[in-house]
Amino acid sequence: MSFFNQFHKKGTNITKVSETIKVTRTLVPASKTAKPSPPPSSREPRYVSSNGSTATVTNISQPSRKRKLQSSRADTPNSSGSGSSSVYFSADVRSSSSTPIKKQKSRTTLAKRTLELENRLSSSEDESDNNSEMSDLRRKSRASRSLESDVTIYSGEKRNMVNPDSFTDRPLRIVDARSIANLSTGGYKLYFSQDLGLPTDVSLHHVGSPLTEKYSLVIPDDLDEFRPIDDISATVETVAKCLMTDDQAEAILNEENGILRRLNRFKNTKKQRDYMCVLKEYNVLVRDMRKNGTMKHNIENLEVLPSTLVDYILTQCYQRVVSKEAKLVKEDEKAFTDNVYGELLGPLLRQMFQKAGLRPSSVFVDLGSGVGNAVLHAALEYGCESWGVEMMARAAKVAENQAKEFKYRTRLWGINTGSVTLKHASFFNCDDIDAAMKRADVLLVNNFAFQAKTNDQLVLKFLDLKDGAKIISLKPFVEAGRVINDRNCGDPLNNFRSETFEAFSGGNVSWTDSSLKWYLTTVDREPVRSYWKQAERPRRR
Repeated sequence: MSFFNQFHKKGTNITKVSETIKVTRTLVPASKTAKPSPPPSSREPRYVSSNGSTATVTNISQPSRKRKLQSSRADTPNSSGSGSSSVYFSADVRSSSSTPIKKQKSRTTLAKRTLELENRLSSSEDESDNNSEMSDLRRKSRASRSLESDVTIYSGEKRNMVNPDSFTDRPLRIVDARSIANLSTGGYKLYFSQDLGLPTDVSLHHVGSPLTEKYSLVIPDDLDEFRPIDDISATVETVAKCLMTDDQAEAILNEENGILRRLNRFKNTKKQRDYMCVLKEYNVLVRDMRKNGTMKHNIENLEVLPSTLVDYILTQCYQRVVSKEAKLVKEDEKAFTDNVYGELLGPLLRQMFQKAGLRPSSVFVDLGSGVGNAVLHAALEYGCESWGVEMMARAAKVAENQAKEFKYRTRLWGINTGSVTLKHASFFNCDDIDAAMKRADVLLVNNFAFQAKTNDQLVLKFLDLKDGAKIISLKPFVEAGRVINDRNCGDPLNNFRSETFEAFSGGNVSWTDSSLKWYLTTVDREPVRSYWKQAERPRRR
């Protein structure tokens, strides 16, 4: 079976509330005469190192077509939540002697990310072209299917979707696929036979930049590793399903003879010459849509980013930067301390962000941001100002590199993001993070294995948060239903109220496939104020 195996795995479900929201988005075809809209301003992500240095991280015209996006909030019992979010994003996990983190014995984090995308990107590459009955079923499935069904909802706020640095000739410094997977990297072999003497490398055009990305036509010995040819197919499918109208995407997604169908057919039959001809056809199509402004116009008209697109961009960054460093990052961990590394994956992160009410105007802070996955996720999917702080040196360095790749790869896709600032420091001793926390609307702290002393210190730090700020955690800071009385009236915990949620199924965290609980704590000082007002009344008499 190949990369696009037909799976029926459901995503993460969260208890509490059931609500289904329908969103309608219209992609209006670009006019042949209209001038492209001026690019919106953007807050550029930047990385700040411990020494103070910084790095900015920052006409195929078709009839108008409305796409109805059936969106289920993350807390809907049967929703997939992430879409990929499938996959991916990280906050530092630390371990205590009472709850050590178990080592992942089966799939790597990269494999989990890839598997989730496989589940979402449904392709028919393994089916016979001669099966007319199956072809009819595929056509019916195509008519009712939409990868945009899992989107992030934030009503009342308009995002500038187009990256102001995209659709230009400005140079990019991406980590291309060939640099991480070729015959020289080890563990890879040629996919196609070399009897024809054809080249072993190909180029892929992107929607937001004239830069082409190089791919080697190789396959890994370990299929859990990065698979370049499958990444090409996934990119083609994601572009068509997320950034084109149905009419525009027909040339790619037609179940009989579309570009994607033929790419997969010639891949499976190992007909390299035919495969390369079809890939060239795709490149010409995307290049023309980019040059005549159609792609930019489509992105401008997005109201929200399809979660599949978010997860795919983040997974590409992870594959190219983090996966090769993951083992080294794990070596830095110190068992039975606050410094054990693990990742929160995309399905869980997306649901946490939705329940916390993250929006484009929000300020998000991740305490213990690891390799930066959660920070990048928030900045991309919600377009919000996003901060992270990590004390482990190697993880912080990988985060810096991933943030740079994120900056350039989002330009390739033409997508604007919120600002990203990463700090290498302790979250107990970082002035910039202290200042950001005072403005924060949503704060994430993966305290799954923190020692009790660390959690107590964090509670005191949370007293600087503004009223209404949300704290996402894997262990509770305050018990639910807490009541203020004469004995505990001076306890700082009285300023917080907590809700408990349970995420079911696998794909939530890197260290286990079991379901787990997580907690949403709100800063609410009104009960304390009310208590003291009532306590003062008898004295005034």
